[in-house]
Amino acid sequence: PISENILITTNEFSNEINTIDVIGESYAVNQLIVGDVFGRSGYEVELKLEINNMDSIRGFSSDIIFPEVISYSGGEILLSDRAVDHVINANQINVNTLRVVSYSNTNKFFRGISGEIASIKINLEGPAGNYPINIENSILSDSNIVNVLSDEISSSATIISPEMVILDTSIIFTETSIFDTSTFVLNVDNIGMDTLTIDSIFIFDEQFFTDDLELPLIIPPSNRDSLIIKFFSHIEGNFSSIIRLVSNDPFNSIIDIAAYGNSFIPNIIGINSDSVKTESSFYLNFWMENNEECLGFQFDLIIPTGFTFLDSIITTEPINNFETQYSLIDSSTLRVFSYSTNQISKPLGKSV
Repeated sequence: PISENILITTNEFSNEINTIDVIGESYAVNQLIVGDVFGRSGYEVELKLEINNMDSIRGFSSDIIFPEVISYSGGEILLSDRAVDHVINANQINVNTLRVVSYSNTNKFFRGISGEIASIKINLEGPAGNYPINIENSILSDSNIVNVLSDEISSSATIISPEMVILDTSIIFTETSIFDTSTFVLNVDNIGMDTLTIDSIFIFDEQFFTDDLELPLIIPPSNRDSLIIKFFSHIEGNFSSIIRLVSNDPFNSIIDIAAYGNSFIPNIIGINSDSVKTESSFYLNFWMENNEECLGFQFDLIIPTGFTFLDSIITTEPINNFETQYSLIDSSTLRVFSYSTNQISKPLGKSV
């Protein structure tokens, strides 16, 4: 320690001179530093150790505490050109702690007073984010085998990775005719910091499918792409399936989406549009499309204001064998009921 006195002179009559004792202690700065790392999930990166030293250093050791997203699996560990004949080794002393030790069998000093001393290959595997890399129990050994460490400085790891997000937890198709195909646009977002690669898409029921989809599907960070999912069945019924997307998202590499579809056989009654003159009579033409046997039908016609039913209905050839009855059930509703008198179905298809 170094001590000195400081004299302070003032214009205070009762105490013109003040004396203050100052004691200070200097020390050599010898730091062991873990460098920051930056990399992609699923890849190997290099973790660098640095020593800044005012004293001569013969060897060092330290415990490096890794977060769960970092692992050491016996990868390459190398000394820098600051080493003379030094050796280095690393041992996993528990799940998250790697102990690194370096020394010289001939008691040589490391070269230089600053910069990289060693590098270690580690693996990154996890979602994007920043994670702490801490060190503890560090030793910097001088010529007298004394620990002259003044500071150990931890660091952090930045992992970039894709993150696949699909807001639709299920796909529900509207009722679909056995003659039609329904489509659903499935949006896939990559909210991660790395490119999302969808390698495979599995659909476990042939009624659900995609057309002209080229894999892999590549989605850059903070971008969206869409998949066109289709549903078709030539038979009526309810169908369901799982649509599975497999990607390089390290946190959620497989996403399953339930898909549901219902197909029906179309049997339809409709009205042909027409233009008529005011205060003139006309026949309103109905059409029917039946794709199954039809032995009868019924419908209610809502008569708009200004129109009057003239008590006349004419049937056409496809249902000439049908008995047709009608009645006004109120002032604006005409009910029509028709049935086959000989149990012969109306021919399949559309007719007026």
